[in-house]
Amino acid sequence: MTTQPTRFQSVREGEDLFLVERGERPDGTAMVVADFGANGMDVRVFDRTGATPGTAVYTSLAAAVAGVVQAALVVDGYWEGRDSTGYNFRLRIPPASYRFTGGKIYDVEVKLTGTFAASAWIKTLVFQVAVQPVGSP
Repeated sequence: MTTQPTRFQSVREGEDLFLVERGERPDGTAMVVADFGANGMDVRVFDRTGATPGTAVYTSLAAAVAGVVQAALVVDGYWEGRDSTGYNFRLRIPPASYRFTGGKIYDVEVKLTGTFAASAWIKTLVFQVAVQPVGSP
């Protein structure tokens, strides 16, 4: 992984992880689902506290973009009152897909491949996630 995290958050071990962000196109406007191919998303999880932090411990390549990249900006409980503009990217990683271990720190890298103004482009979002062990306050 080469990109530094842009968003930091925590999740309790065994719970769904929801990653939300406002992503922009190269011209600074909000990205929308139509900017990307149907399966234009790659997701990789790196265990920063593991023996090989540069090696992905979970990978989902060519994943569906629909339902992850929104058609318009959204302000709801997932955005947690960060601002009144909202988000346009929401990814859910349930424990059935990858079970994050309590007491560890992970980087989740999402690469979205699309087209903007007739040019190919890649939007990379990186989230750092601290996982709280079961039973922690």
